Amino acid sequence: MADRLGLVPTIKDRANELFRDIAELKSIRGRSASAIHAACLYIACRQEDKPRTFKEICAVRAHPLSSPVPRKTGGTKSAWGKVHAT
Repeated sequence: MADRLGLVPTIKDRANELFRDIAELKSIRGRSASAIHAACLYIACRQEDKPRTFKEICAVRAHPLSSPVPRKTGGTKSAWGKVHAT
């Protein structure tokens, strides 16, 4: 991601340090690794006074941050058997 944004090595190194710190705290479990990398890169850019927008970082991610979810027709059934409109 950093290469596609054309970032300097100091930002890449800082993002890697942040990722290692987060990994040591085991805060990554259950989260998308790609999203964590993007967040670390975003923070590193801001700390090195070369801020990038959230849209710029998401544009170069391998997986989009959000994808369109098809809507269900009708309703969803809750745990108690009632139907709720969506």
